[in-house]
Amino acid sequence: MYQIELCDRLGVRHTTGVVDKFRTRKAAGLLAYLALHSGNHSREKLMELFWPELELDAGRNALSTNLSHLRSAVEKGLGQPEGALVRATRDTIGLQPGSYTTELGSDPERLLPGFYDDWVLEARNKLAQARPTPLETEPLPATLTSYMGREEFREQALELLENTRLLTLVGTGGVGKTRLALETLKACEADGAQVVWVELASFTDPASIPERIAAALGLENANQLVPTLRGSSALLCLDNCEHLILGVAKEIVRLLKACPQLTILATSREPLNITGEAVLRLPGLSEAESAALFCARACLAKPGWQASRDERPLLSLLCLRLDGLPLALELAAAKLRTLSLSELVQRLEARLSVLTSGNRVAEPRQQTLRAAIGWSYDLLSGKEKELFISLAVFRGGWTGEYAERVCPGAQEYLLDALVDKSLIQVESVASGLRYRFLETIREFAVEQLGTLPHPERLSYQRAHLEVFRENAAQMSYHSVSTRQEALQQITIEQDNFRAALDFCCTHCPESSLEIVNPLLVYLERRGAFQEIRALLERVLALPASQVPTKERARALSFFANAYQALGDRKTARQILHQMDELHRVLGMPVWSLTSHAFLEFSQGHRAEASSLYRQAIEQARACGNVSEELFALSNYCQLLLAEGQLEAARAVIEECRGLPGCSSAWISENLALASLLEGRLEGVHEVVQSSIASYLDSMSYHHLAYEIVHWAMFVLRDGNHEAAARLYGASFSWCEHYGYVVDQPESGFREADLASLRELLAPDTFQVAFEQGRAWSPEEIPARLSA
Repeated sequence: MYQIELCDRLGVRHTTGVVDKFRTRKAAGLLAYLALHSGNHSREKLMELFWPELELDAGRNALSTNLSHLRSAVEKGLGQPEGALVRATRDTIGLQPGSYTTELGSDPERLLPGFYDDWVLEARNKLAQARPTPLETEPLPATLTSYMGREEFREQALELLENTRLLTLVGTGGVGKTRLALETLKACEADGAQVVWVELASFTDPASIPERIAAALGLENANQLVPTLRGSSALLCLDNCEHLILGVAKEIVRLLKACPQLTILATSREPLNITGEAVLRLPGLSEAESAALFCARACLAKPGWQASRDERPLLSLLCLRLDGLPLALELAAAKLRTLSLSELVQRLEARLSVLTSGNRVAEPRQQTLRAAIGWSYDLLSGKEKELFISLAVFRGGWTGEYAERVCPGAQEYLLDALVDKSLIQVESVASGLRYRFLETIREFAVEQLGTLPHPERLSYQRAHLEVFRENAAQMSYHSVSTRQEALQQITIEQDNFRAALDFCCTHCPESSLEIVNPLLVYLERRGAFQEIRALLERVLALPASQVPTKERARALSFFANAYQALGDRKTARQILHQMDELHRVLGMPVWSLTSHAFLEFSQGHRAEASSLYRQAIEQARACGNVSEELFALSNYCQLLLAEGQLEAARAVIEECRGLPGCSSAWISENLALASLLEGRLEGVHEVVQSSIASYLDSMSYHHLAYEIVHWAMFVLRDGNHEAAARLYGASFSWCEHYGYVVDQPESGFREADLASLRELLAPDTFQVAFEQGRAWSPEEIPARLSA
């Protein structure tokens, strides 16, 4: 087999040697053209392409001569017979099909260096268009055990992915779809593909599937999906789709239509039934593969274990009765710690005889995997069963402390027992050990939870709610250090907060606002204003949420801020009017005054805003409410900066410094902003860069929108006018991508600086620089903000 190299150099490899020098450049070009364009080509076409200046007879002679040089080099020169690579007839010339492979690489600049023919430039252009757009994605999930069997299915999957844009791996639960998908993605990634892993197992809301995919890409909302993926040739994997089958199918159709270079790999227990879908069905492992997997896992469970000669028939029977399902085999292997192989097979026989006599039209999971999990569940002690069922109230995992508080009798040794029996997983995180269910096993646990008497089931769910209600109550919204700790905790437990909120909305709506507010802090920090809006539309519509409480007031504040950040000031004003009466009832007029002042400020009504801010500050001081005074003062400072009252702004900053809960980062940022407006740059560079790094680290993309403006202000005042224009272009791009608006005073500073830049730069120069920044992608912009 010949290997023709077109990247970095032109060369031909064979087991007998390498050819990278040709007698003439035309002979080399002829080889490259034939390698790039498979099939047979007429001699007239090749003559016109390579010797257009020659008469017909001269062109024929030139083609024949160079063809002879080429064949001599790559066939005779490598000890191969004539025609081994080049196929020539009286009328056509081409390369022998199946006799060679071609390496193009992915960088168009490295394709055929030194060649500048039109057909080479066209090939480079096609390669450039096919290059994948870099995406910011998480690494593929790590696997802890060796991959056994399925090599032929992996090859089939890879082959299908070359010829289809949607491949669904279909099979019963526990058959190994997820592991095959991971191994397939690893192979694609090794070949340079961009892969994106989206796990849907713990997700229950079909309407939010786009948000789940967006989160896997590091995006804040689903509106960014199509713009991000449209120019990308990524391979997107959606794992465990069956419980969201319709929602997944609709989203896949939408993405495939909008993103022509995107390829999707899905795993499901049934086909998606979408036009163009390729389906690869996974049967159970073969007997040999099943036996190899069982023995390997048995050695992990019981080191040194192996089946004796007399036990081999039992091993074959076990593999047959477990249908070759990897999960069932692994669960069975774990039982060898306490059972002999003979006892194990006897128990399996009883289970499978009941299963095979059941409903033939039931779901595959009910026919096979449930038997395996149910059998494992029946082997648990009474206390282990109770714990197993009660843990189903958790979503997304739990700690040992949470288990003890929610589940009666939950002790560390019982959790360890369930880990040993492969019914729950444990992993080490920064805060300690964290436990979770595999998705299919959690489904079984949830079903068992549903069979409990209603009062008992509710007691577990209420205990779960109480844990996260206490967590919510302990989270302060005024101390920045506490807020950071709260944000870290909410990031880990967000699925449990959502589970508690779902329960609240149905069974105890009076607690919904308590549970949703911590989520709102996390989501606002991330700039996920669309999700905030959706959550509050649901919660605030509950009759129990109409009661005038501080929780409702706080939720309305988040609600108004979300609409304000998304540019809908009309709705924000309507919500603020709702807050007015509520704040008066609660004796919290300052919050309402400050929020109204900010809205007036953002709309350019500075006199009205100034009056409202001063009223808020006076009332807060009269009431002795320090937190409300800080809230009003910090907002008033922004107005003073916007109006150029820098000494007054500095005085307000110093007032804030003396109040409890004031952030040192806020003080530094605003003092730096005042210095910028004064034209003094000393120390500003370090402050702005520190803020950028902090917001990037916490993924506070809304705050980062303001820091982009601050950095552009610094760069302009530092004398780099074109760079400043690019940064301001990037500011607009960033906000459009995430759906944000930059409010006052930064929006005013940006407008003023843009007016200055139009004076400082020639019109064409300004426009080119501004559009360059505007063209930067959201993934590219953070790197452009470095010093």
